[in-house]
Amino acid sequence: MRSESSTREAQTPPARGRSPWVRRFLLATAVAVTLVVAAGLVVVVMIRGSLPALEGSRKLDGLEHNVTIRRDALGVPTIEGESRRDVLFALGFLHGQERFFQMDLLRRSSEGALSNLFGAAALDRDRDARRHRFLATAQRAVADLPAEQRALLDVYTMGVNRGLETLDQVPFEYLLLRTEPEPWRVEDAVLVLAAMYMQLQSDYDRHETHRAVMNQHLPADMAAFLTQWGSRWDAPNVGEAYQPLAPPAPEVFNLRRQASLPAPAAPADTEKASMIGSNNWAVGGALTEHGHALVADDMHLGIGVPNTWYRADLIFPDESAPAGRRRVTGVTLPGALAVIAGSNGQVAWGFTNSYGDWTDMVVVEPVPGREGFYQTPAGPKQYEEMVETIAVKGGEPVAFRFQTTIWGPLVGHDHQDRPLALRWVAHEAHAFNLNLLDMMKVANVDDALAVAQTCGIPAQNFVAGDAQGAVGWTIMGIIPRKKGDVGQVPQSWADGRNGWDGWLTPAEYPVITRPDHHRIWTANARVLDLEQQQKVLGNGAYALGARAKQIRDRLFEKEQFDEAALFAIQRDHEARYLTEWREMLLRHLDEDAAAKGLQRGKFRELVLNWSGHAEPDDAGYYLVRAYRVAVIDHLLAFLVQRCREVDPNFRSWYINQRDGVAWTLLEQEPFHLLPPEYDSWRAYSLARIDGLIEKLTADGDTLAAHTWGRHNQAHFRHTFSYIIPALSDWLDMPLMPLQGDAHMPMVQRESHGASQRMVVAPGLEEQGIMQMPCGQSGHPWSPFYRAGHREWAEGEVTPFLPGKTLYQLTLMPR
Repeated sequence: MRSESSTREAQTPPARGRSPWVRRFLLATAVAVTLVVAAGLVVVVMIRGSLPALEGSRKLDGLEHNVTIRRDALGVPTIEGESRRDVLFALGFLHGQERFFQMDLLRRSSEGALSNLFGAAALDRDRDARRHRFLATAQRAVADLPAEQRALLDVYTMGVNRGLETLDQVPFEYLLLRTEPEPWRVEDAVLVLAAMYMQLQSDYDRHETHRAVMNQHLPADMAAFLTQWGSRWDAPNVGEAYQPLAPPAPEVFNLRRQASLPAPAAPADTEKASMIGSNNWAVGGALTEHGHALVADDMHLGIGVPNTWYRADLIFPDESAPAGRRRVTGVTLPGALAVIAGSNGQVAWGFTNSYGDWTDMVVVEPVPGREGFYQTPAGPKQYEEMVETIAVKGGEPVAFRFQTTIWGPLVGHDHQDRPLALRWVAHEAHAFNLNLLDMMKVANVDDALAVAQTCGIPAQNFVAGDAQGAVGWTIMGIIPRKKGDVGQVPQSWADGRNGWDGWLTPAEYPVITRPDHHRIWTANARVLDLEQQQKVLGNGAYALGARAKQIRDRLFEKEQFDEAALFAIQRDHEARYLTEWREMLLRHLDEDAAAKGLQRGKFRELVLNWSGHAEPDDAGYYLVRAYRVAVIDHLLAFLVQRCREVDPNFRSWYINQRDGVAWTLLEQEPFHLLPPEYDSWRAYSLARIDGLIEKLTADGDTLAAHTWGRHNQAHFRHTFSYIIPALSDWLDMPLMPLQGDAHMPMVQRESHGASQRMVVAPGLEEQGIMQMPCGQSGHPWSPFYRAGHREWAEGEVTPFLPGKTLYQLTLMPR
């Protein structure tokens, strides 16, 4: 009889019997894990290799003297050198190291060369850009530069390429794209400016074509009512608020006669389609304790990762500076070589988009019987046939053919199928120059305004203040001189009566200096009196004046200001404009109306208990806002339904003063303009509220769950998180609910907001404030990738000047 142990031994196979497949499995697993780990390490090493240099020294061709770069905890560099030339070389070096992929996207977006990075998916966008032939314009603009500016551009370009070349690896985006970055060219700085033209001005033509549809298919009085130049909320610096037009009479336009008119399908929220938000203002030395002017500027843009701007502090010798050494601090645009907004120690300046009329649609008249010819003031002329070859990653090059005219490229047809050409200031080589560099050395407001009037950038409201306490405003950018019936709707220019007749000289530019009340403000709305605005600047779809009015009113609430006071206005999110809409809502949703439904009662309760501010946890605020949007969208869609019938592309959000239109109707309650299924304006208003209740509670949600923060979460994303969503946590800024909204100083809506906030008194920069979202660096493993973002979001003050040095890098001539 066997023992228990001997039985187990007999039943257990020898180790050698199972070892071959076990060993093979373990070996394969080990190899696979090793390869994965090795590949991961390679990727990590390669990505880390594209981190910018922070410390030590670099010997580089192109420098004449040593340049020191000191970075603080936010990554803001102080660049100090023995000449402006070397400092701009170093600025290019930093742009090339920290932001090259961003710069590359900007130049490619205006040139029409994105398909070479992203493949055929970008072809439509490239075709749109190629019509404008910005590369050829950029090359002409560079050829026209004065010798000094061209030399500085060459030096900056050299710095960008040295920065890119000295990275151990190409920027990580190119690793993901499996391609090599192309060197920076001198004309690329102009293409970056062209990309800003596209961002700030390219949509204006649609307002003209929409006005044309209304003018043709609506009675004249109704078209005029819908296309007003302003509203009761206008707050210009010069002149009075706009006096709204009365609604058209019943015999002119009567919705009640259209009883069978179907209810239109309105967009969910037109506010998203027309978000406008930049602010700047200045107060003179008479209103500050120290006697220096104070300038506040917050340029609102669509915010991506990295942010549009790159902060920089430049120090170099300058005999015109008070101490013989110039310090220029502010924000730069990667790819360009100037400080866009900031202070030079004597003058501080900032911008908002002007929304003048910088584009016009030209109706092109074909010559009967002569195919390919069109009428011009000089007689028939043949279309110029253009061919642009677009390189496509992973595919064959694509030939894009289009036609152009003496006024500009053909860009489509209007609702009558007439060909349209685009006349745009951005097609002019002299719309691009480097005169903004001269802001580095201006000594006072008068000098600053004179420089502004010669600059070639997208036309901006330029506001400046100086150390002597003076403040001023003008337009920075070229202004066309127009003749005939130009600007409101597309017109034929064939007989020469309509068109552009040269350009305004600096002496003809509108200017505001040293106003008696020592205050200047702009907020994308009308600045001048109506007649001057119409004659000189035109209407490129001005913003509703409510935001400018709130800023103006804040500025007149005090007789003395400091940096903290102006910063508080920048973050002002009181819903002054929506307060009027809340009162209208509650007038209709009174206690009797609220008693007719449990949800109506809850709606009223939340509105009654709102905070009066765009606060993330406030449901009452969101309900008032949603009510306003629902009323405007629905009502305007009814009024322009005929326009939608003749032009399916017609959109009511191109009626840029639509708030004033809707408010006039709600306030005056003309029965003939009430949509036909309602017997009173009160019933109409309650129907909008009931519709909101149904929509917001459809999924079992309570009304109280719809806080403003639920609907307004900042979502700032890197380009690659759209392409590869799995990278979002690594690349994007954290999703967070934010204060602010449209039509108040603190404009904030999802991916749109203040791209920077600046408050500074020239000569007292150490007291100034500067905030910027998304951080300085474009590299996700940089310590500066998100640095400063939390402070921007939460309103924590960060200083205008860089702080304590944490890293120092020295660039030396080779």
